[in-house]
Amino acid sequence: MASTVTLPINVTLISNSTDVWIFLISGNLNMSAAVKLNIIGGSKASYIYWQVAGEATFGVNSHFEEIILSKTGTTFQTGTTFKGKALTQTAVIFESNTLVEAQ
Repeated sequence: MASTVTLPINVTLISNSTDVWIFLISGNLNMSAAVKLNIIGGSKASYIYWQVAGEATFGVNSHFEEIILSKTGTTFQTGTTFKGKALTQTAVIFESNTLVEAQ
């Protein structure tokens, strides 16, 4: 059974420089408008993975710092800032965004 994960409020991941995070989502990932997902404590965006079986959508003026692996599509709505990599089987859609490659 596919489940959708919605991030309705700001999220902060606290980790050290060697931590690796892997989030597995069997459905869609939806990040609400103006929500920010930040990393503190030394971890890098390149050590945090979101594997999404469906579509990933990042709301207007949201902020995301990680690697997104999406099967059916990734959409960055207007004003989204993104620090990471987006790998998708079908399409990645940018609607006027700021992108920074993960280190």
